[in-house]
Amino acid sequence: MTLDDGQIRLLNSKLTIQSGHRPSSGHQYIGIRPENILLTMALPDTRKPINRYDGTIKAISSHGAFMNIDLEYGGIVFEAVWPAGYIRDYAIDIGSPVSFGFYPESVHTF
Repeated sequence: MTLDDGQIRLLNSKLTIQSGHRPSSGHQYIGIRPENILLTMALPDTRKPINRYDGTIKAISSHGAFMNIDLEYGGIVFEAVWPAGYIRDYAIDIGSPVSFGFYPESVHTF
């Protein structure tokens, strides 16, 4: 992980992430809670996250009213938790292209 003008760049990846705070020196890991990873087409335009990526759904598993969704972008897999209705409402499935994102304050380093 490297820092560049307040942005976090993951080594060996094209992924750049805007954080809501500057990571402490020595921090080497990044985390985003699964419930903070958002399906951007489900949000009003005024609430679009700054960290926004166009990826692919790699896996879906059902957990009652919620689904665990594995999203891949740039060789990195993010795990999201979305309402089960998103599968039907937005016609998403394994292999589907999807736009997802998260707000800078959702980014944690350690």
